[in-house]
Amino acid sequence: MATNLTPWLPGMDFGAGINSLNGEIKGDAVVRTSPEPTLDHLAQEVSLEMRRIDSLDDVLESLNISVEADGRYGLVSGSARFDFAKRTHITEYSTYFLIKVTVSNGFQRMRDVTLKDGARNLLALGKLDQFRDANGDCFVVGMQSGGQFFGLLEFSSRTSLEQKDISASLNFSFNSLTASASLSAEIKHHLEEKHAREDLSLHFYVEGGDPQKALPVKEDDKGAIDKLIEYARSFPTDVATHGKPIAVELMSYRSLDLPNPPNFVDIENQRESLTIMMRQRNEDLLNLDKIDYIVNHQDEFDGLNANVLQDLQNNRNLLAQRINSITKLSSRCADDPRQCEIPASLGPVAIGQLPSRKKALEEDPIEKKVLILPGDRVDWFQEKGRRRVVNGWQIQEYLSEIAGQAEGDRQGAAIYFNSQTNDAFEVHGDIYRKYKSMGAETSKELGFPASDEQSWINDQHGRMTFFEHGHITWLRATREVEVHTNSPDISRLIENTSINLLDILNPH
Repeated sequence: MATNLTPWLPGMDFGAGINSLNGEIKGDAVVRTSPEPTLDHLAQEVSLEMRRIDSLDDVLESLNISVEADGRYGLVSGSARFDFAKRTHITEYSTYFLIKVTVSNGFQRMRDVTLKDGARNLLALGKLDQFRDANGDCFVVGMQSGGQFFGLLEFSSRTSLEQKDISASLNFSFNSLTASASLSAEIKHHLEEKHAREDLSLHFYVEGGDPQKALPVKEDDKGAIDKLIEYARSFPTDVATHGKPIAVELMSYRSLDLPNPPNFVDIENQRESLTIMMRQRNEDLLNLDKIDYIVNHQDEFDGLNANVLQDLQNNRNLLAQRINSITKLSSRCADDPRQCEIPASLGPVAIGQLPSRKKALEEDPIEKKVLILPGDRVDWFQEKGRRRVVNGWQIQEYLSEIAGQAEGDRQGAAIYFNSQTNDAFEVHGDIYRKYKSMGAETSKELGFPASDEQSWINDQHGRMTFFEHGHITWLRATREVEVHTNSPDISRLIENTSINLLDILNPH
């Protein structure tokens, strides 16, 4: 595979003149020669990558259109890749992982290229500006065919604590994708939980591959993750028969035998100017997306009032205006070196300190508990009721008319936090209703909770919750609830691993 390739744009054909700074297709100044055939047309190079994405620059780098990758034209002319990067709206409030598959079917290159008579005459007469306007500063000498697939997974979070937990649990290697048909059970379970809770968004960009093959979409049946993995795994096979140009090699006219070589020294000034403007533009886009996120998720942030929201809107307007100004200036600069001046008025927008996320959510142990509840249980804990303190326990009740997914299940829920041991346990559904009918924590038969709800024999059989002095079981087939008192102390059950739990619950 050739190095120093530039992303392909429609119209980039062998011999085509190119303005390397904005990707504009110019006239053909060279005599085309037949591209050399690939050494092995059956050989295919495949690279697989999964990486954490922390900024818009990370996305641009992965798409090979970052400033450092010499892809300024993608930013100026609005290429499809850059449009995809902008649509993702990267912010520091979510966690992002990118799955990238790059497939190379082969590289072809022209040899023994010469200049056309008309272009040679312009140079001989010293008409350098006319030559550049007509033909750009370089031409397409090589072309890479194949395909590229980009799948961006966005995990939203309400607090930095939850974000940290997501990042830690999903910081896995892409090797699992190449080793098997699916991810590990633990990773897949976490992904599907986030998916079920509407905390996962999927973004895709594809070049090449089977145009009739549907992309993975977000579905209620939690099937999008499996389909995403399968699409990525089968992509090289699809590209083998449905490849397209994905990158080109550009060559400067200065490499040819010229009568009066054009002076492209000004291009270096163009590059430096565009680099500065593009970096400022990316920073402005990031700040604009931050403000949009805050305005659209006001319940996650402290100190928001009418004045603060108005200040945010004013800053957003300033950022949008500056982004438009930079885009126009950079476009003019790319077209004409004489327009490459960065005006003093193009200083950074002082947006000030943005509102902080609510620390109460991160410091409240009960809120922490809610954040890590399994996806099939979180519906019970959406609408808060009364909170009370009993004997060192904080108890948060949740409204029964909200909790549950079916009319017969709306029995309420509660989370119990022990301030001395820092243990937090949830109780919900029919088990919680029975527990409340017995007086809840005031019950002498049961006392305070000692575990979350868990499987009883297995999930198909039923569920159970342990308490200080017993446990409650729930039979799935009949929804029958039974109270078992005077069970062995829960701490002994945990410490003594030789005890068979099933024998205790079902003595002969």
